[in-house]
Amino acid sequence: MFVHLLVWDELYSDDEFLKELLVAIFDITTYCQHVILVVPPRVTLANIFEREMTRVLAKHARLIDALQFLYLSDRQRLHPKLKIRRVVEEDNDDVMTILDDENTRLRELYGEYYISEMIRNSDSCRQMIIGEDADGSVAGVMCLNSTIDVDLLNENFELTPYNGLRKSHENDKAATDIAGATDSNEFLHPSIFSRRSQEYRQQRFDRSLNDDTSRMFKITRDKKNSEKKG
Repeated sequence: MFVHLLVWDELYSDDEFLKELLVAIFDITTYCQHVILVVPPRVTLANIFEREMTRVLAKHARLIDALQFLYLSDRQRLHPKLKIRRVVEEDNDDVMTILDDENTRLRELYGEYYISEMIRNSDSCRQMIIGEDADGSVAGVMCLNSTIDVDLLNENFELTPYNGLRKSHENDKAATDIAGATDSNEFLHPSIFSRRSQEYRQQRFDRSLNDDTSRMFKITRDKKNSEKKG
């Protein structure tokens, strides 16, 4: 990713401007590990770049303005990697705080200490892990379960780009076929459902047509009988 021009108002050239910009870049582009700013010769930047980024000179170069140099910022400085570990019973309150921010339904169903009880009575199929910040505070939690209903997940989520969470097979459709189906606004496997839907609609139409025809014949027959009696 290359940015050839960056312009901002002087009103926003405070100490937090560049830091927030770099943080946003690392948040949005999760694959990005470094941000490099190429400074041409004899160009003087604001002091904020010196504070928020690291100056990198050419090999064997001296600190003079006549040379091109770089400003470097790396992800680890602004977004230190989380420490990942298994959840222990003492983490109950921290984990509950994170889960309650999403939904309190689990607390209402299982009580205040259900996380601690899950850890105490854990099995080999389910594990819980947390991510800690550099200061030791819990930043996230994840429950890992080896018992997964893949069919249910495919019914509720668009998992075609991930092969439906299944291992690839030699009979699977090629990626180009999938892309073509997506580009034409079609589902990957529409034939079964569309055929069943068409058959069902046809059956309903046939029944309706038969009912209307029978009703019309009955009215005609009743009319003829009444004319004969008259």
